[in-house]
Amino acid sequence: MKPNESDRGWDVLIVAPVGTGSDLAHRLRDDLAERRLLVKLDIVSDQRMLPLPAACTDDAKRARFCVVLGMVGATTHYALMPAPRHPGQEPDIAPIGSKAGPGQVEIGALTEEVAAFAGRIEARLRG
Repeated sequence: MKPNESDRGWDVLIVAPVGTGSDLAHRLRDDLAERRLLVKLDIVSDQRMLPLPAACTDDAKRARFCVVLGMVGATTHYALMPAPRHPGQEPDIAPIGSKAGPGQVEIGALTEEVAAFAGRIEARLRG
């Protein structure tokens, strides 16, 4: 979805690799959009997702929240990254596999349904 007339950017940017993760990314985008969030989906060919591929960095600067999906073997992994509150701020990363607090980056294996994952993202944005 394109930003609205005020060009405020996106609530959520989803970055996913071509292939298995992209189907899940499309379902996540649709679920978040149904929740009235402005969502942009970038499908990239680079399997190495972090740091973000160069094609996504401008979009990431305009998003309130980034969701990066990637495959590790047959398992989808994710990183939930809120926008920094201050320019140059270093991210605070929650322990891998644990739920993050406000402002923290969360990294783990995606073990929940897409709707539940979208609900957690929405709650972090609204919280």
